[in-house]
Amino acid sequence: MAHSFEWIGHHIVKRVVVVHGVVENTEPLRIGSGKGIALESPTDLEVLKVYNVKSDRFIPVVPGSSWKGVFRSSAVAVSRSLGLVNVCDGVPKAIHPYVEEEHINEWKRLSIDEKIRRVIDGEIGLCLLCLVFGSTALHSHVTFYDSVPVGEYRLGYRTGIAIDRRTGAARRGALYTVEYVEPGARFSFRFEAINLPNYAVGLLAQVIMDIDSGFVKVGGLKSRGFGAVKFLDLKVGVHDRKSGGYVEKGVIEALDPIDRPVEIVGDWRKDLEAFRNAFLSALPVLKKVSESGWRWSVVLTEAK
Repeated sequence: MAHSFEWIGHHIVKRVVVVHGVVENTEPLRIGSGKGIALESPTDLEVLKVYNVKSDRFIPVVPGSSWKGVFRSSAVAVSRSLGLVNVCDGVPKAIHPYVEEEHINEWKRLSIDEKIRRVIDGEIGLCLLCLVFGSTALHSHVTFYDSVPVGEYRLGYRTGIAIDRRTGAARRGALYTVEYVEPGARFSFRFEAINLPNYAVGLLAQVIMDIDSGFVKVGGLKSRGFGAVKFLDLKVGVHDRKSGGYVEKGVIEALDPIDRPVEIVGDWRKDLEAFRNAFLSALPVLKKVSESGWRWSVVLTEAK
């Protein structure tokens, strides 16, 4: 039984699906670094920056951790809206108490085969989101990279004032200045999905579509007109053991009994749609798995 879900473990690498390209902000973009403390800082709330050796200056960055947070929270919303239950949002002890601190030492002593068996038999109840993004019991199967500018960009500054929620009026002495990246800046974008079945990649593809449409935003101050971005010239490819290298066209085989093959053709929108369709195709069985408390072994009788 365990071999049917061998992808769950990290002991082998069957394939790596790579999505990379450029993302452009169509609204002001702010990934904050907290309240500014430097005397020379022109703002109270600075944009998060990293030092770039080539340019010898600090540049704005969208860290991989921010992308992961956006993708996980959005994937949770998508999953729940489509009928999956017992979906974990990543908050400690929210859904999966078995894998919290008191059980970690026991978990570490188990063999890979025993860990996979406990997952698919539902003894732990790891949901699809925990298998994709990781939990205290399992490493993430997806890696998000930092996004840095790939061209010129401009920083802007906006002054605001806090509102007294009791009176509804401006609060005296509550002026603040926010730093942000002006619309039109382009950043690198990349994530790698390691050993994920096509339907799980399809869930990530749905999040990309939601971000690209402006439905899901990135960073802070979203309710104030910040955070909309769009993807430009993405590429979808796979490092596969059978192909012996990286390809952007061909059939990506199924990895478990729920999965189905997906053909990528070198057009990122069509490729993401193909992965998304794999997710929608798997959804009826995934619903039954989620209703069983994420006992993945039910697919041996439910999957066609």
